[in-house]
Amino acid sequence: MIHKEEFQILQDIYQEKSLTMLLLYGQPGCGKTYLVRQFMKDKKGFYFKCLSQHYPVQVSRFIRVVQRQYPEFESVNNWEEFIPKVYDLAKKENLVVIWDDFPFLYKITQDVLTVIEKNSVDSPFTVFVTSSFPQANFVDFRFSTFSKKNFTSLQIKPLSFKEFKNYYKDLKPIQAIEFYGITGGVARFMEWIDPKMDFYENIKENFISEKRLPFYDPTSILRYEFHEPSTYYSIIQVLAYHQLKIGDLSHKLNLQTHNLTSFVDRLREMKMISRMVPGNSTNPKVTRKSRYMISDVFLYFWFRYVYYDPEAIFTLNTDIIIEHIKEDYQNFIDHVLQEIVKQHFSTLETNFTPIVTSSWWDYDGHELDLVSTDYKKVLYGDIVFNDELYDLEKYSEFMDSIEFVPFKNKIKQKYYYIISRKGFSPELRRRLKVKKTVKLLTVEEFVDLI
Repeated sequence: MIHKEEFQILQDIYQEKSLTMLLLYGQPGCGKTYLVRQFMKDKKGFYFKCLSQHYPVQVSRFIRVVQRQYPEFESVNNWEEFIPKVYDLAKKENLVVIWDDFPFLYKITQDVLTVIEKNSVDSPFTVFVTSSFPQANFVDFRFSTFSKKNFTSLQIKPLSFKEFKNYYKDLKPIQAIEFYGITGGVARFMEWIDPKMDFYENIKENFISEKRLPFYDPTSILRYEFHEPSTYYSIIQVLAYHQLKIGDLSHKLNLQTHNLTSFVDRLREMKMISRMVPGNSTNPKVTRKSRYMISDVFLYFWFRYVYYDPEAIFTLNTDIIIEHIKEDYQNFIDHVLQEIVKQHFSTLETNFTPIVTSSWWDYDGHELDLVSTDYKKVLYGDIVFNDELYDLEKYSEFMDSIEFVPFKNKIKQKYYYIISRKGFSPELRRRLKVKKTVKLLTVEEFVDLI
C-alpha cells in the first residue's frame, strides 16, 4: 500500500475519538483521495467530491450521495438546511464525512465554512481534503482557532526515493531512478508503471498516451489555482531548463522584476519551485546569490519534455517527445539523481546536522554538485552519470573545485561523497582506500544503500 505511514496516522487519529476534524492536504495527485478511499473501506460515511459548481447543482448531487445509503433522507435546496441534516445523521449513525477538494466548494459558497464549523462540534469524524497550500493554511487557521482540541492537520507528500524504491522492490537501480523521475513519487502516477516495460515504453504507453493525458497534465489542475496561469506556466517552463536568479528570469520573460516577484512567491508557496542558495551560505534567507529552480521532480519532467512540445501531444505524434527525452537523457538523469542524493544527505546518520544542503557555484564558473554543512563540518558531493570511469584526474578536479569554496568559520571536518555510474579506476581506489572520510559508490551501490 502507498503511504502506509500516513494511513496508520489517519487510523490512529480516528480511533482516538477525541478529534472531530482533520485537514488532509498536499499537492495534486500525491495520494490524498487514494488514502481516504482506503480509510473509508471499513467505515460508514459519506464521500463528497467538491467541484466548481453552483450550490443548487452541488447540493442536489450531495443529496443523491446520502440517499444511496439513506433513501429516506429529505431533499433540501441549500447548505443551511443540508449540512445540519447530514451532521445530525452522522452523529446518530457515527459516520465519517469526507469533503474532497474542499476549496472548490469554498470558492463557490464561502458561507459553507461557517455552517460546517457550527455543525461539526461534537460530531463524528470530518476530513477536509485540499490540494491548495494557501487554502490549506486558511482552513488550518480557521478551524484551529475555532476548536484547537478538536482539529488537526496531516500533510501528504510525494514519496521520497527511499519509499518509492521500497514500494517497487523488483526494479533495478537505474530503473528506479528513471521511474521516480517521471512520477516524482506521486501516488496517482506510480500506479501506471509497468515494470515489464522499459523506461521509454512506459512513458509512451502509460504516461503520455491519449488515454492517460487528461489525468497526467498538471496544467489542467493548476488552472484552478491561478488567475493568470500563462505567467506561472512560463516561469516553470523557463526554470525547467535553467536555474536562474530573479533578474535573469525577468529578462528571459521580458517582465520587470517587481512585476515578477509576486508570481514567484506564489509558486514557492505552492511548493512548485524553490529558492536555492550556494551550499556555503551563512545567511541563506538574505543572500543575493540565490537561484530559483523547480523543486517538484514530476513538474520538472513534464515542463521540460511534455509541455515543451504540446503540438506532439495534440497531433498524437508522441515519438517527438520520446526522441527529445533520449537526446536529453543525461540532463534528465542528472537532475533526478541530484534530488535523490539531496534526500539521502538529509537522512545520513553523521555526527552533524546540516543546515544547508545545496549545489555550490561562484561568479567565476566554479561549481560543485552538492555541499552540505553545519558550518563546522561539511560534506561535499560529486555525481557523475556518464560512461567514463571516475579516475584520479576527475578526483583531482573535484578536489581543486572544493578549494574555491569559502567559509567564514574554520571547517573542522570534511567528508566526500562520490557517486559514479561507470565506477572507479583501480588507481583511485588504491589511493583512497585508507581515507575513511571519502566514500566511493557506484549508482547501484548508492541505490542499494538507501
